[in-house]
Amino acid sequence: DMQNFNFIDGFPTRSAEIEDIPDLRLTAVKAVNPFDRFHSDKFFSAKQADEFMATFIENSVNGFADEVIVPANGQANAFVTGKYLRDLESNGVLVGKNVLTAVSKERKGWYTHLIGSLCKRFSERDVRTALVTTQSTNRAVHRVLFEHGFRFGRTTHVISTFAKSEKDLT
Repeated sequence: DMQNFNFIDGFPTRSAEIEDIPDLRLTAVKAVNPFDRFHSDKFFSAKQADEFMATFIENSVNGFADEVIVPANGQANAFVTGKYLRDLESNGVLVGKNVLTAVSKERKGWYTHLIGSLCKRFSERDVRTALVTTQSTNRAVHRVLFEHGFRFGRTTHVISTFAKSEKDLT
């Protein structure tokens, strides 16, 4: 519920532009969080996860995401993306979702500013509920979200095993 959201004053941000795509792709590849949903999933190789993240942010700037926010000053080496979930809209009330975030080492600490900026935009567009999906082990993200007024919603688990040899598959 956005009424409980704490807008933590951050640093100035802006919407990403087409010209930012090379920097954003590089950030998506270099700012690997071992807890992100693709790098933590053994189904994807590191190379596949990197390429997925780079393609995802490029497509987000090109219209997949409703919001792509970057620091206003300097290189676009940190970002947050957001979507308005119109399919969950009821009685004219929108739901907003943070979809992908990456922060370079040079922008350490910017996740706080970016998520705050995204939620401020959500609030300005009459979003009343904001969702963020992260791994249950990503305590740094949990801490920031709780500081911003988010509350725990639910958790899911992915349980997998990997065969040691071809005979283990049968």
